[in-house]
Amino acid sequence: MPARAVAAAWCSSDMAESVQVITSIGMVGEHEVGTPEWWRDRLLDKIASRRLTDDMIARYVDGDHPLAFAKTRYREAFGALLEPLRDDWLGVVVEAATERLVVDGFRAGGTDETGDDAAWEIWQSNGLDSRSGEAHDEAVKFGVAHLVTGPGPDGPVVLTVPASRAAVERDPVRPTRRLAGVHTWMEPDGSERCVLWTPEVRAEWARQAGSLMGIGGWEPQGWIRNRVGMVPIVPLVNRPTLRHRDGRSDIEPIMPMQDAINKLLADMMVASEYAAFRQRYATGIEIPTDPETGQQLDNQFIASQSTLWTTEDPDVRFGEFSASDLGNYTGGIEMVVRHIAAQTRTPPHYLMGEIVNSSAEALKAAEAGLVARVRAKMLTFGEAWEDAIRLAFAWSGDEDRAMNARIETIWRDPETRTEAERVDAITKLASIGVPQEAAWSMIPGMTPQKLSRWRAMRDQDALALGLSFGGAAPVAPGEPAVPVSAAGQQAQQPAV
Repeated sequence: MPARAVAAAWCSSDMAESVQVITSIGMVGEHEVGTPEWWRDRLLDKIASRRLTDDMIARYVDGDHPLAFAKTRYREAFGALLEPLRDDWLGVVVEAATERLVVDGFRAGGTDETGDDAAWEIWQSNGLDSRSGEAHDEAVKFGVAHLVTGPGPDGPVVLTVPASRAAVERDPVRPTRRLAGVHTWMEPDGSERCVLWTPEVRAEWARQAGSLMGIGGWEPQGWIRNRVGMVPIVPLVNRPTLRHRDGRSDIEPIMPMQDAINKLLADMMVASEYAAFRQRYATGIEIPTDPETGQQLDNQFIASQSTLWTTEDPDVRFGEFSASDLGNYTGGIEMVVRHIAAQTRTPPHYLMGEIVNSSAEALKAAEAGLVARVRAKMLTFGEAWEDAIRLAFAWSGDEDRAMNARIETIWRDPETRTEAERVDAITKLASIGVPQEAAWSMIPGMTPQKLSRWRAMRDQDALALGLSFGGAAPVAPGEPAVPVSAAGQQAQQPAV
């Protein structure tokens, strides 16, 4: 069967055109273009191609840094001694950004500014309060994580999957469209499963424990029609560019600097062992020896507080070697750390701990770069979460929400402000006529659900307050209260 006919059989007309573009990149295995096996092997090869880089990043993330920039003789002399020595700065760079990436809800967009309760129910039922942080952390470290959606017994399921267990192929002409996606995982018995999604089908394979890694050894487990018509694997991409649509790691560029810090720290430890204290010397001294054994007798020049070195020989000279200045090493480490702070836009006081009596304005200025970095991540991460929520609605059969392109992620404010600053800002906004609920939304951690509860409590308090003062019935803002009688009827107003 011709490759074009196979592609058309498995893909829509637009997707078939994209497959033809992809074929110019190269074939994968011996499968015909556009078949599920072709997509599976192509995407598994994509995962394998980044395994070496991902494994290296994972080692650095776990604090397993090699002793780089050291010659062979240095490693032979001190490698085993200094092997446990690590000074990890990469974790601080990652957490400085991810700790500010907090999703507070979703809104449907348009004129409705309240939160979408159905979207938040999907979020809560999938435990994404904590697992979203894991996905953000994975994406920042490795450049990409994945959100896999599907049907579940109790509603739609949203999974967070690491970069090493999923891959997506984008349309080379329209990158927002996903042509295919693959998701792999290990079963408790050690076997491996692989699921391929295209807009038309879901195909599954398995291979036994102990099989060689790679793209071979898969046994088909069947396939079913994809009833949502979209690839339900969404890449959560970090720092994408036109040339790197699959994302870039935040820590990969600074790994050599981490190596430099470790080398300087190792040199400082060696210097502290051999040259961090003063050593005395004496010249022109004849050390007595035992005439019978020829061994040197005990040295009478022992440094202590209760001894004085003296000699009758006028040719003897005493001196000392100065101690090595360890500040040369600490200064070098501080310089490299400052370079890390500048390149990653991490506030220097996060890394150096140098913050003494700084004003709120100075701290805000120091964190401006980090806040801008976090807001940039919110744009790309937010698009992925919105796409995942729309897919979840599609799995639940809610077509209106599934097709709503205006769903918007509500992020918590990434700026650091004191409680007094926030209260002062909210009070000033209210004084110039900003609606109360808009001012409430500025409070940290104010989710749409909490805003709804506050709104209900405010209305209840207003009703109770109105009834307690002469039984006034609740009225619209700006209108005078109308007293009511004990029987609940409006009282007769006195003539004026």
